Amino acid sequence: SIAADPPDLRAHFRLLLPQNAVTGHFNFLWQLSCRIRSGTSPSTVNDDEALFVKLFRFLELHGWTDGSGMGIMSHFGEALEVLAPALLLVKGMLRRHKLLKPATAMLRWFAGTGRIYSSHYIHPGADLDALRTQALPMLVSILLDDDARAKVRDLQAYSLWLRKALDCAPGLLDSLKPDGATFHHYNHSPVAAAGAFLGCLPVLEVLNGSGVEPVEKSRLPMVRAIMRLRLYCNKTMFPICLGNRATDGYRHFNPEIYYRLYRAAGPEEEELRREAAGVYLRLTVDTESAVIRGRREALAGAGYHSEAEPEGHWNMNYAALALHRRQGWLAVVRGHSRYLWRCETYSGCNLYGRYMTFGQLEILPSDPGKCGFRHDGWDWNQWPGITAQVKPVLLLRADVRNLDESSGFEEMLLSTETFAGGTNLDNRNGIFGMILRGHAKYEKPFRARKSYFLFNDLIVCLGSGIYSEDSQNPVRTTLFQTPLPEHEAGGFSAPGLCGHNFNVARIDSCGNRSTWVSDSVGNGYYIPHGEFTLTFGEQVSTAQQDGHGTAGRFACAWLEHGIAPQQADYEYAVRPQGIDGMTDFVAAMSDNAPPYQILRQDDGAHIVRYAAENITGYVMFRAGITDVPGLVALVDCPCLIMTQFNGELLKLSVCNPDLHLYDGEDKDQYDDDGNQIEVSVYSRMWAAAPSRAIQTRVRLYGQWRLCERDGVRIVEKNDSGTLLEFACTDAMPIQLELYRS
Repeated sequence: SIAADPPDLRAHFRLLLPQNAVTGHFNFLWQLSCRIRSGTSPSTVNDDEALFVKLFRFLELHGWTDGSGMGIMSHFGEALEVLAPALLLVKGMLRRHKLLKPATAMLRWFAGTGRIYSSHYIHPGADLDALRTQALPMLVSILLDDDARAKVRDLQAYSLWLRKALDCAPGLLDSLKPDGATFHHYNHSPVAAAGAFLGCLPVLEVLNGSGVEPVEKSRLPMVRAIMRLRLYCNKTMFPICLGNRATDGYRHFNPEIYYRLYRAAGPEEEELRREAAGVYLRLTVDTESAVIRGRREALAGAGYHSEAEPEGHWNMNYAALALHRRQGWLAVVRGHSRYLWRCETYSGCNLYGRYMTFGQLEILPSDPGKCGFRHDGWDWNQWPGITAQVKPVLLLRADVRNLDESSGFEEMLLSTETFAGGTNLDNRNGIFGMILRGHAKYEKPFRARKSYFLFNDLIVCLGSGIYSEDSQNPVRTTLFQTPLPEHEAGGFSAPGLCGHNFNVARIDSCGNRSTWVSDSVGNGYYIPHGEFTLTFGEQVSTAQQDGHGTAGRFACAWLEHGIAPQQADYEYAVRPQGIDGMTDFVAAMSDNAPPYQILRQDDGAHIVRYAAENITGYVMFRAGITDVPGLVALVDCPCLIMTQFNGELLKLSVCNPDLHLYDGEDKDQYDDDGNQIEVSVYSRMWAAAPSRAIQTRVRLYGQWRLCERDGVRIVEKNDSGTLLEFACTDAMPIQLELYRS
């Protein structure tokens, strides 16, 4: 493998293909085409047309022609999106100057319009970059054609391509998944998806009512993904754990997406129009834009109202992701597996983010200005919620390689574990679990079992089986790392211990007495026992892109597991934005009926009962374990289960989090000694495989009858209980209701 990019070639390529210059050229063509079409300057129209023709011929001279081999077409991005409508506006002028055919052919080539005739032979789905930058230019290239019969033929083919492009893609391929995840680079990439939505929705709006628009059913995966977007973002801000390679700060999406969705919905889709308008009104309430204010007034005048802040729980197991929302705050848990890489790193991007999906629990408060990540001074060892080997920052820098002909210079390490995901009840409360295993490239043998139980305003966090063979570096579970104000004002508060602010540099606490601490953004942490450390003050770190020094002031707390732990565990609970009630909560945990109770916590299972709603969550890491407390007697494969029993009615939710894209081991991920080696995820043959059903059996104590439900059957009922079988596909949760027989 090659260790690094040849730097001299990169400099030459930047000189050869300066995209900013191309974008500026096209922007000027767009402005010129608007002036020509509008006729606002009749005295200069001939000069404007002559200048447009001259600039277009300049483009031809420099490679912008049909059949050009210049650059990666999909990455001309916004430049092509500007050029296409500019050509359409001056179609008549191009015809007069005998430039329409070469302009049409050029645009068809750079937009890749020929792909519309390959849709019968390819899998469903489309590259997010193509949807963002080429869907609209493809349509424009068809509309430029003067041959009416060819135009109708191409429009029909384009519609078929678009229907397939918006369908769910198999395996890890771009872009839409059944649970609302949006894939790019073989993982959930919502920042890229937001751009794709903005590129694709105007196409649906234009085609609406044309007779060649994609049918409503074919648009459902994209609509589901767009509506899921506003659930895993805090207002318009992406959690840092969903930025993938973007670890220099928070990213935002444009709420224009929901206005475009509203416009793209047909007149018969009033429910969709109402939902999209409601989201747009909620997300733009603080706008200063006159255009947006005008839209808001028009929507209000049409009878639409802002949606309430979303509340509930959602699992997106194609992203190893759990979302929990209450009272304006958002909690996000993210993991990784043998299918979903743990971190996206390039030679100049996200060099220190290797731990960001080690079970990170990121809490975004109702005020986005008080979120807990700040790049300068960030300790890359201590993402909130993770369990990891803590190393000197220089040892955290990624060794980025070009592994094979399928990849570029990137690092996307895979686990060997299939267990990473969650389930929920009624999209209100949920659980998440993962088996964490280090990669031999960086971690000496390291593993842990982690789980999260998210009930209303409470998050219970458990770990067990924490094991490390690293004799140099300790293992920690991080409670939080949050910024401190650089000055007195800044929106952040001092962290606290049992409600008392402190400003000493460090506190170390040992013993079994329960206590609680708070971070600087308003979250409370209950620590029932064990050693914890809390630090306060300046941290020195490195920049994510090149390793130059940075510094910042942070509060940081963690549970220490020491050097080379063999079977360590932990327990703590978080009350997001709940400092005011922490003293009462700690007292309640000492009562006979505490808010939550741990029924089991070992390598086999983590089981927690939530008293307020009689919910029990089971994270079953192993099959065949016995002595399971509660209603679940036995499972035949690892899975997640939630139960809620009220009288005669039992609500049951089951999920097998294994995406099941392949069976057994991926042999060439291991060397002759059985150690995992680094491979390119792009070279995996199984990456294009669809998820296959896993028959998952759960035995319940007692006799139960099942309301009819697809994918579930009762195998037997006897003195041992009721045996249910679930056909689990795409790692989707299955919920059903059972009644006592």
